[in-house]
Amino acid sequence: MNIIQEILIYIGILSTLWFIDHIFFKPKREKRRIIREKTLRDHYKSMREKEANPPPTQSDTKPGQFNMKPDGALAYNTRGNAKADLGQYAAAISDYDTAIQLNPDDAGTYHNRGFAKNELGQHTAAISDYDIAIQLKTDDALAYYNRGNAKGDLGQHAAAISDYDTAIRLEPDDAYAYYNRGSAKRRLGQYTAAIADYDDFIRLKPDDADAYFYRGNAKRRLGQYAAAISDYDIAIRLNPDYADAYLNRGSAKNELGQHAATIADCDIAIRLKPDFAGAYYNRGIAKGRLGQHAAAISDYDKAIQINPDYVNAYYNRGNAKRRLGQYAAAKQDFRTALRLAKKAGDTNLKTMAEKALRILNE
Repeated sequence: MNIIQEILIYIGILSTLWFIDHIFFKPKREKRRIIREKTLRDHYKSMREKEANPPPTQSDTKPGQFNMKPDGALAYNTRGNAKADLGQYAAAISDYDTAIQLNPDDAGTYHNRGFAKNELGQHTAAISDYDIAIQLKTDDALAYYNRGNAKGDLGQHAAAISDYDTAIRLEPDDAYAYYNRGSAKRRLGQYTAAIADYDDFIRLKPDDADAYFYRGNAKRRLGQYAAAISDYDIAIRLNPDYADAYLNRGSAKNELGQHAATIADCDIAIRLKPDFAGAYYNRGIAKGRLGQHAAAISDYDKAIQINPDYVNAYYNRGNAKRRLGQYAAAKQDFRTALRLAKKAGDTNLKTMAEKALRILNE
């Protein structure tokens, strides 16, 4: 079996998967914690024109034809794309390696290989491939976008923002570049600037629940609790099963003194996601603020059961026990909180736990 026959087999597999997904299942958009990459279909779209009119790779290639011979660079690149579409990234990289050996000046192949490496967590190697792709094709907005994603995966958020800036300059209507730039700014604490980027994303894609969710998070960080709640409302309307949106909406309501409403949102989050430690924790806080300390302890118990290293849950459970006069048990929780805070390097919580223990020991 030669490479052309293999490509046809991969195309057949992809067609079958598409048919099953679209006929027997409701089509759905890939959801991740944040949008890290465009879909492979979007990624390769900008490469199709180049693949349809590639530079000759063999001496017997006639003008106007493209080389799909078994030893041609395009054949390996195409098979690599098919494998990547199936999630076979290591195998795809092997094909891209061969394509680059045959044609070391094709920007698209370096770009594709960088994408596959990033999917395997090889972010530094991916950046190196994107560097070469950009050197060969300096106006490729998608290469800057994906290099920004790889830098973001390494925590290099300022450098990622620079790449997103270039991607947006080259392609001003690229919604996902605004989205990921907003997420990078949010991670750097640039909440106002992040909100502006989410605004642009929502202008281009007004039905994306995640964008409203993350914009709400940025507003909540700025203390704009009512505005954050409005964004969470829209996220929940677009995705009624969005457990995180219920949780964060509840947190914003808690800051506004709407403790009963917080409990109601946490109830829904827990129903949607029964092992949601954060929802039990936040519900415990709301109950504590209503003076329901025994009920709060029960929620902190559950949060700790799910996440035994939940340092804030130990600290707040200690506070609840102290208010109920359970001083020995409260001390034990504060000691555990202190140990976990030291381990995590949380100096603020460490100071709070030490102060609580001093008060109980007086």
